[in-house]
Amino acid sequence: MNPETLKPAYIDPFSDLEKVKEIWEELKSSNNFSYFFSWTWIEQWILSLPRKIDIKFVVFFHESKPVAAYFIGSNNCYRYCMIKSNGRFLNATGRNDYDLCLEYNMILTKDPNLITFAQVVNSLQGKWNEFVMLFLDGSKFPGNTIENIDVAHRLSIEKIDSPYVRLDSIRKNNGDFLALLSKNNRYQIRRSLKLYKKRGEIILEEANDQQSAMEIYEELCHLHNQVWRARNKKGAFESEYFYNFHKQLITKGMEKKEIQLLRISVGGETIGCLYSFLYNNNVYFYQSGIKYEQDNKLKPGLVCHMMAIEKNAKKGYLIYDFLAEPARYKKCLSTDSSTMLMVRLQKRSFMLWAEDKLKKVVKKYFMHRN
Repeated sequence: MNPETLKPAYIDPFSDLEKVKEIWEELKSSNNFSYFFSWTWIEQWILSLPRKIDIKFVVFFHESKPVAAYFIGSNNCYRYCMIKSNGRFLNATGRNDYDLCLEYNMILTKDPNLITFAQVVNSLQGKWNEFVMLFLDGSKFPGNTIENIDVAHRLSIEKIDSPYVRLDSIRKNNGDFLALLSKNNRYQIRRSLKLYKKRGEIILEEANDQQSAMEIYEELCHLHNQVWRARNKKGAFESEYFYNFHKQLITKGMEKKEIQLLRISVGGETIGCLYSFLYNNNVYFYQSGIKYEQDNKLKPGLVCHMMAIEKNAKKGYLIYDFLAEPARYKKCLSTDSSTMLMVRLQKRSFMLWAEDKLKKVVKKYFMHRN
């Protein structure tokens, strides 16, 4: 089969959700992917979006059978009040108020040789000057080919580490996770555990039904927002859309055993709550609510993750994935990392070129300053 003979079809996901599901389920059997490409996540994402959002489900067929599929969102906006972007977005809307940081981004395909990146670009409808592909999985199409493609447009690629823990390493080490960490990190966690134990027993609870899941979720949201308010910023769950999306996702995901909500307490007082996805035998840590204290010898975040990691190692999971948001604690606790890519394909224009140069200058300045 010649890939160049394939033509895209465009489906409105709002009016034909069942068709989208049928195609998605057929293609996902040929792929190994993260929770963000599970039908639970995709369906809830589509159902949560206002109908005014411009998004299409793009499918390539061969002999009436789908061979590749993805979503393309369209949004025209101004950055810095002067740079106009007529953007197209892979598996995203391009609107900050409705995008949920889908990670390990990819294109579902039965075989990456059945479709070319040029076809993906040619499938973009209307006038556009920027194609944005955020958090691409570096090991999946198109992330695994993006650095080698020959395109006429400007290609900007930023690599981001996604730290994770190999849980089989803990099992091989007789369940001793701390022994895999640096001497300094072991010391900080052990000191924290010793101080916490003076207050009482350290207990880890896992939600096992809808009621307990909602109780932990509400407490997590409260703690999370409290931390960010103290920094004079808005927490993720301050957004009504974000809060309601995850409330509905948890309701559906708990039924399928795809959600893990943990509460860690000391002497009856919560020190942290963790929210993760369980999928393909992996644990994807997504959000937390941590109770920080003035005593910096106490490391509630490290303690909560240590307990969660050890628990999931005992349960037989393969990976405890911290995902791509940069944070020092993730590097402290991880044993390995994978690569995600932030990619922008831009048609040549002076304003987009100037923006790119300005970003590089600012980044270089702060690197030298630090």
